[in-house]
Amino acid sequence: MSIKVFKNAHSALEKLLKGLIAENNQEPQKIHDLLRLASEALIENLQLEVKTLMRELDSIYMSTRYPDEFEAIYGKLDQVEAERVLAETKRTFKWLEKKIK
Repeated sequence: MSIKVFKNAHSALEKLLKGLIAENNQEPQKIHDLLRLASEALIENLQLEVKTLMRELDSIYMSTRYPDEFEAIYGKLDQVEAERVLAETKRTFKWLEKKIK
C-alpha cells in the first residue's frame, strides 16, 4: 500500500503545481520535478519541510520509473512512513490550493 501513497502524493502535488503554472498563462513543462514546477509556478518561500517532502517524493517517483533504483529505496517505504508523507502532502496541498486565484 505504501508505494501507492507515495506515487499518488507526488501526482497530486505535480498536477496542482501544473495547474498553478497554467493559471499564470504559461504552458507547464512535461517534467515531474516538484521543486522545478514550484519554481515555474512562482511559488516563493517554500518552507524547508515542503522542500524536503518534494525531494523525497521526487526520489521515490524516479525510483519507481527506473527499477534498478527501486530496490534501494523500497525498504524505506513502510506504513508509518507512508502515513507521515500522506499527512505532509495534505498540508502542502492545502497550502498550495490557497495560491489559486
